[in-house]
Amino acid sequence: MSPEERREAIIAATIPLVLDNGVSVTTREIAEACGIAEGTIFRVFATKQELLVAAVQQSLLPDDAVEKLRFLDRGQPLDEHVRSLLKIIAKQFSRRRTLELALASPVVPDGRRFRNLDKDAITRLHEGVADALAGYASKLRVTPRVAAKILLAAAVSRATLRPNDAALSADEAVDFVMAAIAQAYPR
Repeated sequence: MSPEERREAIIAATIPLVLDNGVSVTTREIAEACGIAEGTIFRVFATKQELLVAAVQQSLLPDDAVEKLRFLDRGQPLDEHVRSLLKIIAKQFSRRRTLELALASPVVPDGRRFRNLDKDAITRLHEGVADALAGYASKLRVTPRVAAKILLAAAVSRATLRPNDAALSADEAVDFVMAAIAQAYPR
């Protein structure tokens, strides 16, 4: 395995651990997840903090979500397409929310440096959703770009509010988005 491949493998193993445990994850847990000796981590990263920063940076990238958006079934009815889009985007925002909490930790200093990366990630998600809705333009009362903004707003609600609070259920989110974007949607 090349040094870059090893670095990527360690980051990839660290991300789910940070999402599950926050920055309290240990290098021993990371090493076990990678199937490597703990010392190997420190041959790649000078400190645990450096590894966590790399994992947070990688996690903020919406590449997986954007890729899933590209391969959604464009032949399904609009409301089912919206449901699929919401599921993908809500998962990305939930992940983002978990990372925001990690960024607030003193272990990952100066979370502000991630803001431009985060802004780019949101832009890429918006463009991916707009592209995924473009084939439905004739069924929309707004442009696909505006519909994407509405869908992203609903996904943020689903991802950031606890279900027993004011979060929309999956069905409520689909109804909300469809009522806002579809030319004809039963109420």
